[in-house]
Amino acid sequence: MPGEAHPLFSMAGLLTIGGAIGYMKKGSVPSLVAGTTFGVAYGVAGYMVNSGSSVSYGHAGGAVLGSTLACAMGFRALSAKGKGFPVLPVVSSHA
Repeated sequence: MPGEAHPLFSMAGLLTIGGAIGYMKKGSVPSLVAGTTFGVAYGVAGYMVNSGSSVSYGHAGGAVLGSTLACAMGFRALSAKGKGFPVLPVVSSHA
Protein backbone atom coordinates (compact mmCIF):
# COMPACT_ATOMS: atom_id res chain seq x y z
CA MET A 1 0.00 0.00 0.00
CA PRO A 2 1.30 3.46 -0.79
CA GLY A 3 2.23 5.50 2.26
CA GLU A 4 2.32 2.49 4.54
CA ALA A 5 5.93 3.20 5.55
CA HIS A 6 5.40 6.93 6.10
CA PRO A 7 5.25 6.73 9.95
CA LEU A 8 8.47 4.74 10.03
CA PHE A 9 10.30 7.22 7.81
CA SER A 10 8.90 10.12 9.85
CA MET A 11 10.18 8.62 13.10
CA ALA A 12 13.56 7.97 11.44
CA GLY A 13 13.90 11.64 10.56
CA LEU A 14 12.59 12.95 13.88
CA LEU A 15 14.87 10.75 15.96
CA THR A 16 17.95 11.56 13.91
CA ILE A 17 17.24 15.30 14.10
CA GLY A 18 16.42 15.05 17.82
CA GLY A 19 19.71 13.27 18.56
CA ALA A 20 21.64 15.91 16.63
CA ILE A 21 19.84 18.73 18.48
CA GLY A 22 20.56 17.09 21.83
CA TYR A 23 24.23 16.92 20.90
CA MET A 24 24.38 20.52 19.67
CA LYS A 25 22.56 21.98 22.69
CA LYS A 26 24.12 20.01 25.52
CA GLY A 27 27.00 18.10 23.96
CA SER A 28 25.23 14.81 24.69
CA VAL A 29 27.00 12.04 22.80
CA PRO A 30 24.48 9.41 24.04
CA SER A 31 21.66 11.46 22.48
CA LEU A 32 23.51 11.60 19.19
CA VAL A 33 24.31 7.88 19.20
CA ALA A 34 20.84 6.76 20.30
CA GLY A 35 19.05 9.14 17.93
CA THR A 36 21.16 8.07 14.98
CA THR A 37 20.91 4.36 15.84
CA PHE A 38 17.15 4.39 16.29
CA GLY A 39 16.77 6.66 13.26
CA VAL A 40 18.69 4.27 11.03
CA ALA A 41 16.78 1.29 12.44
CA TYR A 42 13.44 2.98 11.74
CA GLY A 43 14.70 3.82 8.24
CA VAL A 44 15.57 0.18 7.62
CA ALA A 45 12.14 -0.91 8.86
CA GLY A 46 10.52 1.67 6.58
CA TYR A 47 12.56 0.43 3.64
CA MET A 48 11.49 -3.14 4.36
CA VAL A 49 7.84 -2.10 4.36
CA ASN A 50 8.23 0.13 1.30
CA SER A 51 10.06 -2.48 -0.77
CA GLY A 52 7.25 -5.00 -0.31
CA SER A 53 9.59 -7.95 0.06
CA SER A 54 9.38 -8.27 3.84
CA VAL A 55 6.47 -6.12 4.95
CA SER A 56 5.68 -8.16 8.07
CA TYR A 57 9.29 -7.96 9.29
CA GLY A 58 9.30 -4.20 8.71
CA HIS A 59 6.12 -3.74 10.73
CA ALA A 60 7.37 -6.06 13.46
CA GLY A 61 10.68 -4.19 13.60
CA GLY A 62 8.84 -0.88 13.87
CA ALA A 63 6.70 -2.23 16.70
CA VAL A 64 9.75 -3.50 18.61
CA LEU A 65 11.57 -0.21 18.09
CA GLY A 66 8.54 1.79 19.22
CA SER A 67 8.11 -0.32 22.35
CA THR A 68 11.81 -0.09 23.21
CA LEU A 69 11.83 3.65 22.68
CA ALA A 70 8.64 4.13 24.71
CA CYS A 71 10.08 2.15 27.63
CA ALA A 72 13.44 3.94 27.55
CA MET A 73 11.97 7.42 27.24
CA GLY A 74 9.21 6.65 29.74
CA PHE A 75 11.85 5.69 32.27
CA ARG A 76 13.72 8.94 31.57
CA ALA A 77 10.51 10.95 31.90
CA LEU A 78 9.77 9.39 35.29
CA SER A 79 13.30 10.01 36.53
CA ALA A 80 13.27 13.64 35.31
CA LYS A 81 10.74 14.51 38.07
CA GLY A 82 9.14 17.59 36.59
CA LYS A 83 12.09 19.01 34.67
CA GLY A 84 9.94 19.52 31.58
CA PHE A 85 10.82 16.30 29.78
CA PRO A 86 9.19 16.21 26.33
CA VAL A 87 6.31 13.75 26.41
CA LEU A 88 5.51 13.89 22.67
CA PRO A 89 8.34 11.53 21.57
CA VAL A 90 7.21 8.96 24.13
CA VAL A 91 3.61 9.07 22.96
CA SER A 92 4.33 9.26 19.23
CA SER A 93 6.83 6.43 19.24
CA HIS A 94 4.20 3.93 20.35
CA ALA A 95 1.24 5.26 18.41
